[in-house]
Amino acid sequence: MSRAPYDQPSTIQPVDGEVTVVGPGPVGVSITPQAARETARRLGQAADRAEDGHVERIDPDDADAVAIWAQRLGVTPDAVRNAVIAVGGDSEAVAMRLASARGAAD
Repeated sequence: MSRAPYDQPSTIQPVDGEVTVVGPGPVGVSITPQAARETARRLGQAADRAEDGHVERIDPDDADAVAIWAQRLGVTPDAVRNAVIAVGGDSEAVAMRLASARGAAD
């Protein structure tokens, strides 16, 4: 990743039947209680994998894997391949690169 991860947790509050998540940094979202529960589950799983040093790699020469990542990330397979060329095969770095590119295009 290009910057150090935040070491402070998000602030989470129930507001008008929704769950709001604020910070750290530019994070701000309001989600349903069901989405909050699923997000909490996924965060726990990802934290466990991160502590174990797990990094998912994207092989740009594996057409099936590229197609799966393209669908997950909501981009074309060519966009995934180009991002891998730019930042390497670390799936998190690729996702950040593509999100950054989408933000720049908005």
